[in-house]
Amino acid sequence: MLKLNYLLILLIFFITATVCVILYIKNFSKHIRKSQTIIENEFDGSISHIGDYSAGRGASDSGLKILVIGNSISSGVIVQNIKDDYINILIRKISSAQDNRKVSAKVYNTANFERHYKNYDYSVLNPLKAYKPDIIIFQLGDNYKREDDKLYQSQFIKLINFFGNQNLRIVTSPYWGQRRKNRINEKAALATNSFYVDISNLFAYDQKTRADYNKKFENEFLGMHPGEYGMKRIAEEIFILVNACMHKNII
Repeated sequence: MLKLNYLLILLIFFITATVCVILYIKNFSKHIRKSQTIIENEFDGSISHIGDYSAGRGASDSGLKILVIGNSISSGVIVQNIKDDYINILIRKISSAQDNRKVSAKVYNTANFERHYKNYDYSVLNPLKAYKPDIIIFQLGDNYKREDDKLYQSQFIKLINFFGNQNLRIVTSPYWGQRRKNRINEKAALATNSFYVDISNLFAYDQKTRADYNKKFENEFLGMHPGEYGMKRIAEEIFILVNACMHKNII
């Protein structure tokens, strides 16, 4: 009888484990399909991903507002829980460093700019200018095809200046950095008196930051995106700069 009970327990455990694995695979597959849809359509002008996140419980009038002008990396395309993307991690770190200060962020997928910079309609960004952010992060360049560096750089500078200079502006390198692309972003930061954060070293020197480090993706390009660990590292790189600005009372 005791042996039968053990067998029943083992059977129940096996069935439960099997169901959990099936559900995980099903949910992960659904997540991958959604991610692929974003990747495949983010250069379509009709796609306008806007995310709103917040952290902390301070008074709203003393809150810090962050705007992120980025691509699929900033949209957290590969992470299963949006709380694990670098923006959510970053605002939590900022809030914690400032005694639970209210920190909010808007994220706009501007990958359309990377592909159509020659004739980009900047007016679509007017609602984001009205947001009046205290900090703007420009995370772009990954999808630029190196067609006309001089024109792309001037258009990028125009994009940065579009939001004025009354805020803290941070330009990152592309995550999939290349010397030539990195230099464009460096020059754009210098021309606009913006801070510059190099995140390309994460992709180049730490394979663990890639989503495909622990699991393979049918879509190789999708797997090259930063996974949860990569998002954490990007947030840490940007926070070093933001933290210094906080201690200097710049923000």
